[in-house]
Parts: sequence; structure tokens; C-alpha cells
Amino acid sequence: MEDGPDGPCGAAALARINAAHARHRLANDDMLYVLTTFVTEPARVIERYGRRPLLPAEREAACRF
Repeated sequence: MEDGPDGPCGAAALARINAAHARHRLANDDMLYVLTTFVTEPARVIERYGRRPLLPAEREAACRF
């Protein structure tokens, strides 16, 4: 994450992810939908079943990282 997706480590990580998913022939929109659920669904579960609501800073951190 330090170098971003265009840095050497980021590019290598993206290449590895793409190679792992290449056989599935996923459309870009489908991939984006799945990645979005990794951010939104945990927040929904925490809101519904968690001990307390997420703080605004915690929501922002989930989106950024």
C-alpha cells in the first residue's frame, strides 16, 4: 500500500490477484461489486450485531484500507 498500485510491490500484488482470478473470467463490474462488499458488509454486521456502532473514524478507515 505504501507504493500504491503502480509501485513495484503494488503491481506485483495486483498481478498475483489477477492471476488467481483469471480462470473465472470475471467482469470488472463484478469484481468491483465483490470488493465493495468487503467494505460495506462488515459495517452492516457490526451495526446490527456489534456491541456499539462504528465511529466515523472507523468507517473511514474501512474505506481507506
